[in-house]
Amino acid sequence: MLGRHGYNMPGLKMADFRDQRGIYVLYGNYGPHYVGLARDRGIGDRLKDHLEDRHDGAWDRFSWFGFRRVLVSRDSSTQLSSLASPATLGSGDVSSVIADMEALLIKAMGLGQNWNDMNFPNGQEWAQVTRLDIENGMSERAGVNL
Repeated sequence: MLGRHGYNMPGLKMADFRDQRGIYVLYGNYGPHYVGLARDRGIGDRLKDHLEDRHDGAWDRFSWFGFRRVLVSRDSSTQLSSLASPATLGSGDVSSVIADMEALLIKAMGLGQNWNDMNFPNGQEWAQVTRLDIENGMSERAGVNL
């Protein structure tokens, strides 16, 4: 589960999100199929499980919302950005939590008719690194050893 932030150097960053913690959504032909939590194990492990459980064959894509921010530091052997420890939650303002939940649902459900294109104020959107990205040398441009 490689992700990228940016596309070209010098701003291109890459990270391995297999151990990310958060919420994920599995999508099938007719939209959302299943919503799951990754609390004690990474999202990568949870997705792997769903390839062999009752959800096998019922989904072909996914999205996720993680709570481990990407650090500026990189792993010296791979040059991939590292993930921070899971965030701790304090007693926040209820309006902010409600707004974040609305944004999460709008994004997860792909609701284009919502006129509020909600964004997370402290979040970053990362795109999946595709096979074509790798074939076109993205990892070399980022200095990443895959």
